[in-house]
Amino acid sequence: MSSNMLQIPFRRTQSVNLSTAIKSYIDSKFDQQPAAFDDDCQAIERLREDAIHVVEPHNTGIQKLTSYAAQLRYMVSRLMIELNLV
Repeated sequence: MSSNMLQIPFRRTQSVNLSTAIKSYIDSKFDQQPAAFDDDCQAIERLREDAIHVVEPHNTGIQKLTSYAAQLRYMVSRLMIELNLV
């Protein structure tokens, strides 16, 4: 069966604990308790887990990837994280 979707393999990654890094950043840069962001950190962890387990280019998988990417972008803008991109 032919398809009009380009077959490009997904990148692979490993599970990481973003919560620790996010809370450490909040603790070092802001005058707020990192524990206040527990629910938010759990939400981003769930989005990441959903996104890294997408295995095929289906609408539901693409929605998971898009949701995770959007949250990362929002988080970076809100926390003013300095990204050293070379």
